[in-house]
Amino acid sequence: MSAMHRSSVIVIDGDGDIRQSVSDILSTEIGTLVGRRDYGSLVPTLIDKPMTGPNILPLFAAVLALACWED
Repeated sequence: MSAMHRSSVIVIDGDGDIRQSVSDILSTEIGTLVGRRDYGSLVPTLIDKPMTGPNILPLFAAVLALACWED
């Protein structure tokens, strides 16, 4: 599968496409994409929080967003 690079008109495929998609999913906060309010993850809300027990579980759940959006 191939896609367009997000900041240029270059077509990317393979590892580059997956890398861009994963980056987009993990860096988009849930609720910020108009028309797809459930797209994204909780990772942006967890940045700079201490890695204590109460924060590790939400981080793990946030990364599970990849299973939902990356096909």
